[in-house]
Amino acid sequence: MFYSIKAAAMATGVSASRLRTWERRYGIPLPGRSSSGRRRFEQHDLNIIRRMSVLIDSGMPASHAAKAVHAEGNGEAPVPVTPERAHPLVDLFVQKAGRFDQGWLVRIVRDSVYSTGWAPTMERIVFPALRRLNREWGEARSTMAHVQFAHELMRNELAAELAKLETPDQAASSVMLACAQDDQYDIATLALALLLRLGDLRVLYLGRSIPAPDLVEAARQIKPQAICLVGTRRASPGGMNRTARALVRSKLPVQLFVGGSVLTRRDAPEIPGIHLPQSLTAAAERIAASLAQG
Repeated sequence: MFYSIKAAAMATGVSASRLRTWERRYGIPLPGRSSSGRRRFEQHDLNIIRRMSVLIDSGMPASHAAKAVHAEGNGEAPVPVTPERAHPLVDLFVQKAGRFDQGWLVRIVRDSVYSTGWAPTMERIVFPALRRLNREWGEARSTMAHVQFAHELMRNELAAELAKLETPDQAASSVMLACAQDDQYDIATLALALLLRLGDLRVLYLGRSIPAPDLVEAARQIKPQAICLVGTRRASPGGMNRTARALVRSKLPVQLFVGGSVLTRRDAPEIPGIHLPQSLTAAAERIAASLAQG
């Protein structure tokens, strides 16, 4: 079976633009071509893409990940991904996600939130569990269905919690949040939105894949005190950089914050804006403190 570049991107979660970049820079993957010159990806190409993605998500620079994938293709031992020290409930979360057990996942999350709060639950249990599920998918030990199931369940939990909260007073500072333009994983952005709302800020979350011109136009209409762009390691640093620079060029009177694991990638350019710490709690505190200072 052959896949177009669009189908390969959908099957692996790696954008078509990044696939072209990997092919050009690292020779990964090297799909065949049709008589008209179109890329034709096969299953082994998808496996290579997933393995490359797993290594990058573990913190490895893209150039090193490419060398490791090439080495594995030449029969050398696979490069191990160092396991993170996990909260005991991470194992249970991953196990229940592997069984599509919605009831158990909801119970794990809600019990943890009740005892420790949202920020510790996300940082100690949910984020590590989602990263592990993603690695297992890349290693063909789970499927994209398991990954998406867990992500959508957490999106629903966060959205439901946001819906419960009363709208802050109009005098409260407002923050507009959006994901990086090509980032489909918005759990961190939603979690940050929730923490900011719990801190009595007015929050408007625009969602995933908002084109830069539309984001600028929304900011002109909404007139927030701050704009926050968040991207995961799967986001394109170049795309996030272009969006941030478009906001800067707009000369809107707002504070611009940028955050997320995309900033830790070695190929990330110097993205303009106030760079947020990786900790969810610290990021929310940084935004709130900066707004309080005016």
